[in-house]
Amino acid sequence: MPRSPKRSRQPDEPSEKQRFEIILEDVQKKLQLLSEGQDQLRSEIQEGFQRDEFRENQRFDIVEQALKENSQDIKKLREEVRNLVGRVTAHEEAHVK
Repeated sequence: MPRSPKRSRQPDEPSEKQRFEIILEDVQKKLQLLSEGQDQLRSEIQEGFQRDEFRENQRFDIVEQALKENSQDIKKLREEVRNLVGRVTAHEEAHVK
């Protein structure tokens, strides 16, 4: 059986090594783009977390302030109730005698 002649490379055709290097270069560029995209995404996610944390801290500060005010109001009301109980008790004792 006659062998088919080995195809000879044209002078302006890239060699197998050159074709491989071209493909490798393309893959490296795509990996670089992927890496840059990952860095950008990571940065955007981090910024989002920081914004959320800031908003939650603001909300926490508001709730904390409201809690302090409510505690102060409860203390005042407790004192007013004690005073009223004392007055009612004194009034009842005065009328029982």
